[in-house]
Amino acid sequence: MNRQTIVQTAIALLTYTLLGVYFIFRVYTVYESYQVLGVSIDMLVVILFWFAEAFIVIQSSNYFYDLFRAFYGYKYTLNDMPFGVTGVRPDVDVLIPVHNEPVGIVRRTLFAATRIDYENKTVHLIDGSDKEESIRQMQGLTEEMGVNYYSVPYPRHGAKAGAINEFLQESVAPYIVIFDADYRASKDFLRVLVWQMEADPDLAYIQTPQFYGNLLESYTSRAAQMQQSIFYEYISEAKSMDNANFMCGTNLIIRVEALKDVGGFDESTITEDYSTSVNLHSRGWKSRYDNYTTAFGNGPGNLAEYFKQQYRWAKGNFDTMKLKLMPMIFSSRLTISQKREYIMSGTYYLIGWARLTIILSPVLFILFGLPSYLTSPELYLLSYVPYFTVTTILFYESLFIRKYPFREWVLGESLTFLSIPVFLKASLDSFLGRKSTFQTTDKSAEVDVYTLRQLRPQLLIIGVNLLAAVVGVYKLASGNQDWGIAINLFWVVFHLFFISYLLAILWYARRQQEKNYRS
Repeated sequence: MNRQTIVQTAIALLTYTLLGVYFIFRVYTVYESYQVLGVSIDMLVVILFWFAEAFIVIQSSNYFYDLFRAFYGYKYTLNDMPFGVTGVRPDVDVLIPVHNEPVGIVRRTLFAATRIDYENKTVHLIDGSDKEESIRQMQGLTEEMGVNYYSVPYPRHGAKAGAINEFLQESVAPYIVIFDADYRASKDFLRVLVWQMEADPDLAYIQTPQFYGNLLESYTSRAAQMQQSIFYEYISEAKSMDNANFMCGTNLIIRVEALKDVGGFDESTITEDYSTSVNLHSRGWKSRYDNYTTAFGNGPGNLAEYFKQQYRWAKGNFDTMKLKLMPMIFSSRLTISQKREYIMSGTYYLIGWARLTIILSPVLFILFGLPSYLTSPELYLLSYVPYFTVTTILFYESLFIRKYPFREWVLGESLTFLSIPVFLKASLDSFLGRKSTFQTTDKSAEVDVYTLRQLRPQLLIIGVNLLAAVVGVYKLASGNQDWGIAINLFWVVFHLFFISYLLAILWYARRQQEKNYRS
């Protein structure tokens, strides 16, 4: 065992040891609190907080596992390899599904698709538009660009999934490639991926990263890109090693035989890619993630569009978990690693409930003294500070290695805090069985605008935390030397910063833009 491996192993062991110590400490505090509080409202607050932290610790443990796997095990695929000994280039259908999209954005996407360096490709615009003006524009655009126009038959069903399934009934190519309406492919997209599909007949699909090309235009897109980067840079790499990465809707190549083997894309959910991936893995098909950037798209330009996107992803994942959690757990075809990765991803959006609980807990203590009993501050600091320090350093190190600045992470984290009400609504709608339609992100929406009406739940969270901060400062200034007040005041200010940071940035940028316009 070389020195690097020893250091890597030591870091991993230290990280999980400290995670375990803090988790055990929290279990102990629940037991200790019950001895003092018994069955009471105070005890309910303690239990809810413990469940919230337990969820975050479990998700963090899985993230750090993926991080170590990606650091030390993921192998980059050599790009642009030859197509086997015969040199045969199989036919590929390049699909660009659209639904009332801006013609200018689609034109750029078609332009890039037609210039992919691969002779046996056919570019198809899959038009599911329901506005006559948009249909006429798309028909004219395909004639202008020299690509095939495919009109989704009536009655239309299954949104994007249904449109692709309809097309597959007429397709004869062994592979399809999917790009969203705003993703521009690189010239080498097919040369990078087709040979990998040809080399492994059990490979159902290869997913590549999604990166945004409008980062200089929108702080919202920059914040969303940071979240995307963490997922695609590390988590997807680790998932690929366990044959557990799922399709992400765009920038991927799919074997048609595999897709037809599971009856096409799953039309029962608004996240057809995630659900269909479960079906493919359950049938024994393999998948791969190739961390080679092959296309750039447009990120959501403002908070309303971002929230729409996040609601769709969260609601779709919850719906899929409702339908497939138990079959997934008892499946004999899925490996333990595949089950773990799917369950971790499928339950991730419960982070909304966990974060809300953790945000409100210090507020309840400062304003109402709930819970009335807290464990020793010294014991809390001894268990929490080492855990927080090591995991934070490790996380920042992962950003540093991939050259992501700290400020970008703060933007992404602030956007996650702002998304809490969105995740709550998605989970409730899924639990109550409310139907949701597939809504595409508006690619032409005004950049970085928001209204207070759109942010009423977020502003309510900010308001109660501001109140708690004022009361906490007042109590300390009045001579209250309770360490519990001081610790909880720190967390109130911490949460206030993150939930307000992006809003402040957007407000300031808007004021500067208006000032420049007037001058």
